[in-house]
Amino acid sequence: MSFNLNKPKVLVSIIIAIIISLVILLFTAIFIKNKIVANKIENNIAEGSTNLNSGKINEAKENFNHAVSLRKENKETYILIKDEYLKSGRLDDALSILKEGKNNKITGLESLIKDVKQKFEVLNLEDEAYQNEPYSLPKKVKFNINNEETDLPVEWKNTKIDTNKLGDFVFEGVATKYEKSVKLTLHISAKIISTKEISASIVQGQEYKLPSVVTATFSDKTIKEVAVKWFPNKIDSPTVGTQNFIGTVASYEKKIKTQVIVKPKPIVYSKQIGYISDVYEEDGKRYLRYDDVIFLRGDAALQASIKNGTAYYENGEYFIDDDYCIINNIETTKRYLISDNASINLIGWVLYPDNGDIYNHPASYDTLKKCLSNNYGRLLCYIYTQNDVIVKVEGQYVP
Repeated sequence: MSFNLNKPKVLVSIIIAIIISLVILLFTAIFIKNKIVANKIENNIAEGSTNLNSGKINEAKENFNHAVSLRKENKETYILIKDEYLKSGRLDDALSILKEGKNNKITGLESLIKDVKQKFEVLNLEDEAYQNEPYSLPKKVKFNINNEETDLPVEWKNTKIDTNKLGDFVFEGVATKYEKSVKLTLHISAKIISTKEISASIVQGQEYKLPSVVTATFSDKTIKEVAVKWFPNKIDSPTVGTQNFIGTVASYEKKIKTQVIVKPKPIVYSKQIGYISDVYEEDGKRYLRYDDVIFLRGDAALQASIKNGTAYYENGEYFIDDDYCIINNIETTKRYLISDNASINLIGWVLYPDNGDIYNHPASYDTLKKCLSNNYGRLLCYIYTQNDVIVKVEGQYVP
């Protein structure tokens, strides 16, 4: 039995079958390749995410860059990497990867880029300038780029600055590389152009503080007080003469000079009478304790005695013994410094009890101390002082 085959039709069928098989094999190979690439992309993004969470930023960027290089036309890759950066708060890297996708001809990323930009905070800066002085906006500004301080060049929208006007003026700029916005508020204030000269004159030993403020005239013609710091900052009031001081005021380039003249303290003389009750030394200096009294003679003594009831009355008349009266209504002891050159004079019978001498004679400090002990710790004397320092002691005879 025989068959009549159409050889050309069979050949065509075979060829078609082969082509179909090849196409299937090709699409299968492409599918497998795409799957492999997709897996690699997925693995790199996952590994990059792990490194990002561990703080290994450079390693994460290498993973993400490798993922992009595997298929630069894959929009989903850029979006996934953007999401990973956003999770870590790295807005700048998120924007950068989307811009890279746009540069690689990926469409439909504009809205995502806009969303990321809206998350950026405007950097607010403040600066000061003085009236009529030149001022230039900074060419670079420190920005926080992915949590790191970075100096970036800034393009300002308006660079014209008029410092003649006082007030606050706002300038806006952009760090183009990272599309970071900055707003600078410039405070233009009046400048000190002069200060009022000051000087003082005090008496030796007088307490005096240098002024904490000085009167200043500003560029806007206003006058007000401003704080000043002095060097030196204290006056040596015990030292007689002219003392010079230099003052500085914030934001004023000139130094302020002032003089304080310390004049000699006027000498105040006094003479008084009372009881010396003690003489002693302390810290290398000599002192005495003194109780002021009123010593009266004659009619004044009589009248005082009548008044205080110590006078005698006989034959219709008042009289007192020895024609003197000592009044000591308030017994208060004062301390006086004795000058090293003080003159000391004591009654003769105090120095030499047996001779009855009623006149004063020179004596030493040690002799005064000894006589005080011999007279029951009490000697009636005049003291002469200069500025409360004893320069002379003079005994008073008591009948």
